[in-house]
Amino acid sequence: FTMADWEDLADKKSSVTEEVSIAIVAKYTEKKASSGEAYTGDTYMSVIKALDHASLSVGRRLKVVWVDSSELEYPEGHEVLEAAKAKMASAQGILVPGGFGDR
Repeated sequence: FTMADWEDLADKKSSVTEEVSIAIVAKYTEKKASSGEAYTGDTYMSVIKALDHASLSVGRRLKVVWVDSSELEYPEGHEVLEAAKAKMASAQGILVPGGFGDR
């Protein structure tokens, strides 16, 4: 990339107004105490960056909708499960990153 390429990319990112929402169903999420929103730190940074670049390449701004995978283990009809299903239904796409271990 030349400096002009980087400047074009920065301009494009700044000017994108249409949004694409992608639900990330993940097991390593935690709630920020101040807002209650999911925050994952660096755990899924490469996934987020890849989605951000893909979104930008089609002229969209990425909105991540976090879904804690443990919320999907509640019985049908439970308010936690229904809220998680509603979050997934609100997104235009769903991504489930690979994981390891029992959790």
